[in-house]
Amino acid sequence: MGRETYLYGRGGGTGAYFLLFFGVVIVGGMLLASSSASGIRVAGIGISPAIATLAYLCVAGFGGWLAWGEVQSERFKTTSQRPIELGPRAIVAPAFPDGRRMVKLSYTGITELKVDTGKGEPWLYIQHQNGKLAISAEAMESYSAFQRMLMSLELRVSLARGAMTAD
Repeated sequence: MGRETYLYGRGGGTGAYFLLFFGVVIVGGMLLASSSASGIRVAGIGISPAIATLAYLCVAGFGGWLAWGEVQSERFKTTSQRPIELGPRAIVAPAFPDGRRMVKLSYTGITELKVDTGKGEPWLYIQHQNGKLAISAEAMESYSAFQRMLMSLELRVSLARGAMTAD
């Protein structure tokens, strides 16, 4: 069988910038609404409504720029992904969905393949003579890619076991 490659890994976006941006919008809006015509007075320092509005717009603009960066990192998240590669004799995959360390497991050393769907998105647990590997369906390109990878991996492990018993 030939090589198959599947993109795997979590995207760069975390959503923290979105929360910060909307927090700034809400707090800034409340400050602007409360300042009315008299301005804002904090600890003896007075800020006129025009300066408060300008400062708020600057902060909101900066938050919008951060949020736009978040959207772009989510949109182009494939640049931060590592591939799962099914080769002729072994699977090479990241140890963790967002990790850089790659793990190589031979098909002949795999003792168990188990899919767990208990917590929503399915996880594939691979038990190997040299340890364990877990692959999340959520961190793959799509659920169908997860299914294709799982079927191909099961076939490769079965063929490797059959070749071992034939020898």
